[in-house]
Amino acid sequence: MVLVALTLISSCKQARFKKMETSAQATDDGVAQMREPHILFLFMKAEKTEAGEVIRIENHSRVEGSLKDVSAYKQPLKEGIRYVFSNADGERTDTFWQEHPLHRHVEVADDEGRLQSRTITLKEAELSLRIPDKSWYTTLEIEGIYENSPIKKLTTKPYKL
Repeated sequence: MVLVALTLISSCKQARFKKMETSAQATDDGVAQMREPHILFLFMKAEKTEAGEVIRIENHSRVEGSLKDVSAYKQPLKEGIRYVFSNADGERTDTFWQEHPLHRHVEVADDEGRLQSRTITLKEAELSLRIPDKSWYTTLEIEGIYENSPIKKLTTKPYKL
């Protein structure tokens, strides 16, 4: 997990490793705004238990810097996980998507060399997400999206950022 974190941090454009004291600064009109660009890193563990699938947020951190492109996380998926960020009033403010860490889609070659698509189901997996940090992100909920099934909460309660 440490190697994953170091790889993610080192690939960020202009990342400086100074922790933020606060992510927002009040302006004259009372609206909070970012002092400078920051990146939010989330480190999580997904597990399949007897009660179902659960994702625990192990840690999060904020560092100065900006990301080149997060458009891949903004594309809705038929199956995967959805990160829902809310503000202090509980309103959904942003959504990001990622392949489900416990249901990996892979392509493998058969005996004749033809590629076949398969889904591998894991019992546990570590995952991370890096996104631009917004001053209004106060809580995070993670939901599982499954084709032909209702949306399932994968966090037991909203995680406070």
